[in-house]
Formats: sequence, structure tokens, C-alpha cells
Amino acid sequence: MIYVFDTSSFQQLFHCYHADRFPSLWRKFDELVERRAITSVENVMREISNRDKKHGELEWAQKHPDLFPRATADESQFFHQIYQIPQFRHVVPADIRDIDTPADPYLIARAKTIEGMIITQERQRGNRVGIPSICRHFGVNCGTLDDLMDAEGWSF
Repeated sequence: MIYVFDTSSFQQLFHCYHADRFPSLWRKFDELVERRAITSVENVMREISNRDKKHGELEWAQKHPDLFPRATADESQFFHQIYQIPQFRHVVPADIRDIDTPADPYLIARAKTIEGMIITQERQRGNRVGIPSICRHFGVNCGTLDDLMDAEGWSF
């Protein structure tokens, strides 16, 4: 399985699971990174760059630039499928090259095209349109850090 990380999950990982207190978790996470089972998108790197920098997220991300690639042609084409659904149009930028747009549609497109699982801390809340509801509509696997740990059989 390839896991497509949202900013919220990187934030949770770095803010709540400090490497000095959870070394075995970080060893397992680093193994996933080495196996190329972790990826994200360019816009997540931008979001990390704009956030609080005291927890080491940015420094770590800058050491792993290959985890944050630009959208591929297939991913860009999938944006149009998202846009065809009226209630999802607000998450797709008018210009897909606009790097200031939220990462959500890029994450969904990446996960769909590589048949990966989005890892986000977002939860479905009522009729709110977000990553989980769009993933459900398009049959994209979506879960949290806890779901990743369950899928990988991790216990601590």
C-alpha cells in the first residue's frame, strides 16, 4: 500500500509523536519512507512551509523533497472528474497550476491514480465536503494515522 499524506497527518505525527519519545514508531515510519510507501504532493510542502516551524516538520520535509512531487498529467485529468460534481467544485482550483490552492484535490488525484490511501486527520462531519466525502464518492481509500498503523500491523 502507498500512503498519500495530508498536511494534517504530518502535523499530528510531528506534534504528538516526538521522535525522542516514540522511537519505534519513527523507525517504522522511516522504513515506509525508504520503501517509497509514503508520498504526498507539492501543495502539502507549501502548507508545511507556511505553518509553525518549531516541531521539525519543515526541516524533515526539506530533507525528503521527492515525497512532494508536482501533479502528473493523469492527476491533472482527474481534477476534471472532481470538478464535474457540483458540490465538489469549490475544492478544485480554476487553474490547476495555481500553487496557492489547498492540497485536497491534489491528494485525492494522487491517491486515485496510484491506487493509494490518503492519510488525513479530517473526519466526515455531516454534509461538509472534505477529503473523506470526496474520497467516498470516487472510491478512494482514506483513513487516519491510526488506520495506517492498523493496516501496517503496528503496535507499541
